[in-house]
Amino acid sequence: VPQDMPEEPGETTDGVEATTAATDDSAAEVGERPEDPDLLKPRAVDRKGAAALVVQARAALDRGERSAAETLFTRALALDSNHRAALEGLAELYYNRGDYSEAVDFAKRLVRAAPRDPEYRILLGDAYYKVLRLADARDQYTRALELGHVSADARIRKVDARLGQGDSG
Repeated sequence: VPQDMPEEPGETTDGVEATTAATDDSAAEVGERPEDPDLLKPRAVDRKGAAALVVQARAALDRGERSAAETLFTRALALDSNHRAALEGLAELYYNRGDYSEAVDFAKRLVRAAPRDPEYRILLGDAYYKVLRLADARDQYTRALELGHVSADARIRKVDARLGQGDSG
């Protein structure tokens, strides 16, 4: 069980607007794509805008407004899909809310963005632990230990004890 995660359960909002596109008869044929050149352009990354939204999200968390924070973190990722603070914020928010599978998803993205950060490995390991992916949790804790994380060893021992109990039945 994670020791140093914030304990702020949040509320859920999907933070994503559903959109529907009208189709005209000329583009409705199978295999045809709309000829909107904007759809083919790579999106520009707005790191400053994403950082500003993360600051607002952290302030919302401080006020206990977890739903607003979730929306702001999600909007930050729309501006910069690899923004570490936004990924970390969502991973922690989902973890603290008890939505561990979502926490795993965002923590995995976070580790892909910064594989040498031991804190992110711990966060992913903690989320794996909660969804009972104990071998994966152990792998992340081991990597965090190799990267110098001070509490990784205790987490490894905890997983090993749990794995030992699971193998005897």
